[in-house]
Amino acid sequence: MKSKQSQNARILKHLKHGYLTAWSAFIVYKCTRLSGRIYDLRTGAHDGECWPIKTKMIYKDGNHYAKYYLVK
Repeated sequence: MKSKQSQNARILKHLKHGYLTAWSAFIVYKCTRLSGRIYDLRTGAHDGECWPIKTKMIYKDGNHYAKYYLVK
């Protein structure tokens, strides 16, 4: 099992190159609590630096999900 810190680092690296959804985070990083990792990154719990991560809600076919991306 990977530590929360290393998972945060991998998710941050991913966000620097594009967006991430909970499903893709689970498939790629085995992360079941993406919202928790995003919170860590936004508040500086990861490395002391607060990252400007935005959330875009996507509504499709009666379902909805969050898409996270880093503001550049």
